[in-house]
Amino acid sequence: MLAAALGLTAGRANALPVIRWEAPTGCPEAQRVEARIREVVGARPVSPAVTAVHARVKRQGEGWLLVVVFTRDDGTTERRLTLHDCEATANATALLVGIALVEAPGSTSEAIPLAVPVPDATERAPGAGAAEGRTGAAGTGEETGGANGRERAAMPGADGEDGRERAAAGSGSGANGRERAEAGSEGEGNGRTRAAAGEANGRSRAAAGSEGEENARSRAVSGEAPAVGLDSVRDDARRRPSGASRSGRVRAFAQVGPAVAAGIVPRVTPGLTAALGVAWPRLRLALGYTRLFRSEARWSVDRDIGAEVSLHAASLRAGPVRRIGPVELHAGLGLEFGAMRALGFGSPTNLDGRTWWGGVLGGGALAWAPRALRGHGALVVQAELVVPLHRPTLLYNDDPIFRLGAVGLRAGVQLEARLF
Repeated sequence: MLAAALGLTAGRANALPVIRWEAPTGCPEAQRVEARIREVVGARPVSPAVTAVHARVKRQGEGWLLVVVFTRDDGTTERRLTLHDCEATANATALLVGIALVEAPGSTSEAIPLAVPVPDATERAPGAGAAEGRTGAAGTGEETGGANGRERAAMPGADGEDGRERAAAGSGSGANGRERAEAGSEGEGNGRTRAAAGEANGRSRAAAGSEGEENARSRAVSGEAPAVGLDSVRDDARRRPSGASRSGRVRAFAQVGPAVAAGIVPRVTPGLTAALGVAWPRLRLALGYTRLFRSEARWSVDRDIGAEVSLHAASLRAGPVRRIGPVELHAGLGLEFGAMRALGFGSPTNLDGRTWWGGVLGGGALAWAPRALRGHGALVVQAELVVPLHRPTLLYNDDPIFRLGAVGLRAGVQLEARLF
């Protein structure tokens, strides 16, 4: 059955690349998925361009999202399919991997069959009936029925000889020989009838397979969930740009939101943060801007006298990214430089002083990217420590009013838009 459905010949199994499978409990296991891939690839030559395959399954609404990442010498390629049944992910993965691996000389991806034999009836792919029908026509009818008939037809000849010999010895034995000859002729006719029945059965199964294939195409046109077949996989591959999906390619992002700072400035001070950056699958790089509003510092001798401290700073941050479903974990280190202003108040002469600012940043963020936004936005909660590189002191008549702290905490909430 396997050789008829896939058009394979017996041979040594091809060496597959490293295949990694991640799926929730209740979905097919890794051994089953690899076995299905071997059935699809069979004895065809395997392209050495694909060095590793990482397939993962996760829940998405009422269905299941299958993400298959192919690692090649020149980069990675990602394919995605949404399925209603987690059991079907094994077949879908086998088809996707088969398309990527099979690279026979002088052939195209059409060399992969439109269907793969499935042990369970619930997993039968469209077109399997056609292959089964051809198998029945080629083997069941002619080989079984015909051979059986010919064997039976050969037997009565011998019985006839025996009958004639017995007829020479006695009329009773001759009659017995003629009865056996007639029985042999009847066996030959019975064999031919079985051969014809097998051929008709094969054609019926082939017609049923073609009908299932047409139904799958009709469902794809009407928007219904299609059965897992090679046609739907190819259509999905053509619709997606070469490279990977949104989560597997370089993307730009912009974010803005309120912030609060404590520890370095005189009081807990509100502010504003904004950033523009580039995100890779596992790395983020951002140019940021921080504005801390005025924070009052008062002279201990006379509380009516003091200064208002404010800050403008530009920053550069970089760090790794870890994705767990719609949640992302960001870590980062950075540097920021800018200007600090101290504006006096309460004295006969209020001075306006400025100095440079620098600091080392280290912290992380938790981002939530709702599925409803389809990867175009996220809510980011960020917290980081700030260690100043410069700690100026505010003076009034050479008497210190306030000196910036040795370490501070800054936190904020940003809305992030993801572009491209």
